[in-house]
Parts: sequence; structure tokens; C-alpha cells
Amino acid sequence: MINDAVKKLQKEKRVLTLGQLVDAICSGQLRNECGLDRHAFAQLVGTTRKTIRGYEAWEVAPRMGDIFSIATSLGIKLQMPGAHDGSN
Repeated sequence: MINDAVKKLQKEKRVLTLGQLVDAICSGQLRNECGLDRHAFAQLVGTTRKTIRGYEAWEVAPRMGDIFSIATSLGIKLQMPGAHDGSN
């Protein structure tokens, strides 16, 4: 389910660290920015409502696969601190 808020977020080409993205997922901030309920957000990023609820309740840590799926679905680039660009 892609609404105007999701399209806007995708166009921003946001860059976040892994920690920032996990915080945005677990706090519900990212889902709220999308203007979606848990079910619609789960469908958008390819997981279940129960999984999103667990993340937002801090009952379970987001799985790496889900983190990458969320980043990909929303056009978020992950910045890896300390990673080299190969120019050295």
C-alpha cells in the first residue's frame, strides 16, 4: 500500500545508520511517517503485523532481513560508519 506519505519518504532518499533505522522502526516513528497502520506497513515491507507489533513493543529486535527489506521498500540507504569507499 503506497500512499502520498510513503512516496514522499521514498523520494527523500534518506540516509540512516543501522542504529537510526532500528530506532525509527522500534519507536514506530517510521511507520507513523508513512501514515500506515501496522497491518498496512507490514504488507508494504513484506512482514506481518505481529512482527511489527513486536518490534514497536520492544519485545523482539528487528531481524536483519526485515531491516534491509524496510530500507529497500522506503528507499532508505544504510550508512555504515567506518566503511571505506575503496579510495584508500
